Amino acid sequence: MTGCAFSAGLILFTATAALPGRMAEFCGFYGLAVKLAAIVGPFSYGLVTWLSGGDHHRALLLTGVYFIVGLVLRPGVRTARGQHAALGAELEPAESEPHDISGRSP
Repeated sequence: MTGCAFSAGLILFTATAALPGRMAEFCGFYGLAVKLAAIVGPFSYGLVTWLSGGDHHRALLLTGVYFIVGLVLRPGVRTARGQHAALGAELEPAESEPHDISGRSP
């Protein structure tokens, strides 16, 4: 189930947020975010359970708070603005030819 959810989420994330030439960057970012969530989520759940003397209800309440915070923050993410900025950056010409360490042009 977890692998299926990861794959479905990755497809939705890259389809809505990634630019065609930057799919690998977005897939890597998504993978990092999932790994971070896999560490922070269980750690905070265990910490709250331990601090509350074994009360899993409070830890589960914290999980609900994470979802609510995500729902509150999501409307502030301006995906279209980011895509427009990224497309503008891709359309700009390169600064100059590549240089080696000594600063000479090849």
